[in-house]
Amino acid sequence: MVGLEPGSDGRGQVRRVANDLFHRAALLERDDIVSLKPGSPVEQVVRDATDLTASVASWLQADHDNLTGKVLKMPERTDIDTPVQESLIVELYSK
Repeated sequence: MVGLEPGSDGRGQVRRVANDLFHRAALLERDDIVSLKPGSPVEQVVRDATDLTASVASWLQADHDNLTGKVLKMPERTDIDTPVQESLIVELYSK
């Protein structure tokens, strides 16, 4: 995990943590469990973020109290409800 930058306003911290988690998610497989190391400097940032939402994707299982998550299955396109235009992603990465 990425450490916190002293004196920052928090937005950059969340962005760095989210970016790190996003890149690590590409390496996840079914039944993998993700957790923070005890005493992690990003623990409060993650805890604050989990307080903002009660639901997670159907292919994930979350334990908000212990800050752990488990991959129940690999998501399929139908599991992702965010509007995405895949052609734009392909176009961006093919440049």
